[in-house]
Amino acid sequence: MDFTISTLKAITRTLVQEALGLEENEVQVAYPPDIKFGDFAVPCFNLAERVRGDKREAANMATLLASTLQEEGTSIYEWVRAVGPYLNIKLKPAILFGCAVSEILRDRERFGEKHRTAKKVMVEYLSPNTNKPLHLGHIRNGVLGAALANLLEAAGHTVITSNLVNDRGVHICKSMVAYEWFGGGQTPALSGVKGDHFVGDYYIRFEQALEAEWQKRIQGSPELLALVEKAKGVDSTASESAKEKLAQQREVFFEESQAGQSAQAMLRKWEAGHPETRALWSKMNSWVYEGFSESYRRLNFLFDAFLYESEIYRLGKRIVLEGLKTGIFQRGEKGEISASISPELLSRFKSRQFRKKETKGEHTPRRATLLRHDGTSVYLTQDLGVAVLKFQEYLLDRSIYVVGSEQEDHFARLFALLQMLGYAWAEQCEHFSYGMVLLPQGKMKSREGKVVDADDLLDEVEFLATEKIKERGESLTEEEIRSRAKTIGLGAIKFFFVKSDPRTEIRYDPAESLDVEGFTGPYCQYAYTRCRGILRRAQAEQRERPDFSRLGEESELWLIRHLIQLPEVMGYAAETLDPSQVAQHVWKTAQAFNQFYHNLSVLEAGDPGLVAARLALVEATSLIIQRGLRLLGIDTLEKM
Repeated sequence: MDFTISTLKAITRTLVQEALGLEENEVQVAYPPDIKFGDFAVPCFNLAERVRGDKREAANMATLLASTLQEEGTSIYEWVRAVGPYLNIKLKPAILFGCAVSEILRDRERFGEKHRTAKKVMVEYLSPNTNKPLHLGHIRNGVLGAALANLLEAAGHTVITSNLVNDRGVHICKSMVAYEWFGGGQTPALSGVKGDHFVGDYYIRFEQALEAEWQKRIQGSPELLALVEKAKGVDSTASESAKEKLAQQREVFFEESQAGQSAQAMLRKWEAGHPETRALWSKMNSWVYEGFSESYRRLNFLFDAFLYESEIYRLGKRIVLEGLKTGIFQRGEKGEISASISPELLSRFKSRQFRKKETKGEHTPRRATLLRHDGTSVYLTQDLGVAVLKFQEYLLDRSIYVVGSEQEDHFARLFALLQMLGYAWAEQCEHFSYGMVLLPQGKMKSREGKVVDADDLLDEVEFLATEKIKERGESLTEEEIRSRAKTIGLGAIKFFFVKSDPRTEIRYDPAESLDVEGFTGPYCQYAYTRCRGILRRAQAEQRERPDFSRLGEESELWLIRHLIQLPEVMGYAAETLDPSQVAQHVWKTAQAFNQFYHNLSVLEAGDPGLVAARLALVEATSLIIQRGLRLLGIDTLEKM
């Protein structure tokens, strides 16, 4: 067939605009909420106001258009009706199913993909620290980042995926100090521990040593002890004030503590290029990179570019010093360099990036530290350098940072500082803010060891998937079981993390994510597998030419509606940076297919032309489910 769903909508749009003498962009062709109202709908409110100056004329206009389109579209429309202020259109089944299925089978994995644009977009995600392994939060970050990259690429953009590795700084020095204190020459190979986990254990040991000092400080200070108790109080106002003061005291304590001073001294030596310090740093980072690589392979995370803080932080320092010279930044009494950001500029970026209302009543400029008094850099220093490097080296049109919601204020300050420095492309920087992943007892805390490591989670979910596969009693080899469990388990995790609005906090439940009857990845994977099973059983038979005019049952109409809507869902998801739209649509498509499968026979439909048409619809369904899941980074299985 020469028609596609897009051209059918375009024909409808053209007929309406010619009948009313309007421009194309003034006519909307949508999908009615229920298939009983047809396949397309044209709302007439705005058209009536545009042509007759009165929205109350919408019903009369719909009636007028119904007669015109019924006459003009006899070759493609089964009927055209005015229902109140809406013009409802039903396509002939041979046209609807024939065009849609043919287009899907033709385009296959490229269905819904838009033509290439000149826009170059970088999606930065994961951004691990080289002092601990990837954890549960990193998985959600990576799943969302990879899905965004896939959606933007399908929308026609040239996408560069990048991973900013935080491989230097005081947090990295904490692991190094602890290794010097407690390592005793151990290595990952000698201890039998994966490299990133090995180094992460020393980060925890450092924090434990620091906490021991802190508790000793508290016990020796009645004032601090009283502040701690006040922070635990039920009076929210007093409690929040106490927490803020306690955090300030904790920062001062870190500067004064033995552990804190050791880490800061290590950082100064690193920045000065001290050979032994650099050698220890390189050795411990190499252990972590080996561990990260293994985790990336298990999670199927791929990157076009790796950016390393250790190679960029000097650029950030130069930018800060240049800003000091030009008076944009200021030097404080203790020698630190900071910037004063107006509340108007800060709220402007917050409003744009995070969809929040501008904060009223804030008149005091916010001060952001850029270099400490000892000359060492902070995260903002590094991120200024990273932002400039990205746009200069990769000639970007847009830069998206996939980072948790706890860093919203950080990125608002970063983008505001870039604007203050005169970089016009600051407006093209976006923080994709997503909600945290919570444990049953609350938020993860790396310093306390209260995390779910990514590797441990993958192991657990693969084990649960393995048990479910074995329960079915199929005759499978151990390799077949492992392979299926890996695909099902990883699909369960990824779908769980991407199915909700990215900005919401979630609690991950492994058992729930594997429920083959729930709102899950395995449910969608199983619908695909069921499609492929039908197609395999049909291979032995000679297929006739599909007679799409025989289709039109309610469950067939609902199914084709879901298939043809995927491109629009993809476009909306890319525009709004919301991969959950695709996850929800794939799940609804799987539901529609299962209803079709329950209600109608495919191979035993009787008439050869009807059998062939339903088989083509099943094949198109398998491609749509697979297409949607792959956009989310999820693989499918021919057998489950």
